[in-house]
Amino acid sequence: MKTTVASSLIAAIEYNPETQQMILHWNKGGQQAYENVSQETHDAFINAESVGKFYNAHIKGNAAYSNVPPVETEF
Repeated sequence: MKTTVASSLIAAIEYNPETQQMILHWNKGGQQAYENVSQETHDAFINAESVGKFYNAHIKGNAAYSNVPPVETEF
């Protein structure tokens, strides 16, 4: 499930409840995958008044992440 959010920092939040993996799509490009994110944390994140403030307070520095390589497309 991918949710577009209104934020100057984050373009979209993608979440897989089966694996508890959350992928953040940054406005300036790039993606980061966060592991072991509960459904409750995801729901609070996408419903936060400010997703940027929520990220800084609850995700950044508190969850392990890895960079997701860009998907290469051929035209």
